[in-house]
Amino acid sequence: MMDAAHWETQIEQEVARTAHALHQALSRDLSPLGVSCRQAQVLLLLRRYSELSQRQLARMLGIEPATLSGILDRMERDGLINRIRHESDRRKSTIVVRSSCERLCKAASECVAALMNKAIAGIAPEELNALRKSLKSITDNLQ
Repeated sequence: MMDAAHWETQIEQEVARTAHALHQALSRDLSPLGVSCRQAQVLLLLRRYSELSQRQLARMLGIEPATLSGILDRMERDGLINRIRHESDRRKSTIVVRSSCERLCKAASECVAALMNKAIAGIAPEELNALRKSLKSITDNLQ
């Protein structure tokens, strides 16, 4: 039987290696579309939820609002999103995808789906469900 330290190291390395491989592959596949992984994540979340506050978006992405601010600045500059300032509190804004970006959102969504289908090829649905539950448990344990 392996001790806890061995499992911790082994799991940490596999999670890090998997995250890195996914990020690298996604960056490569999204590059022709002219968006980064984070930008694609923002677009896909906004496409799903129509509009989100910067705080909501940051929480969903697992990053700090200040970090997200720079990403949103570039996306706004590039004409991908709009920030709608709240009338009562100008510090707050709602983020929406520009209607002109629907084709880009669709292409990014298809790119992510194709990559994930490749990544999970040959893994049984029950194994994927167990993996998802285990990863969620690890995340929950650390928060």
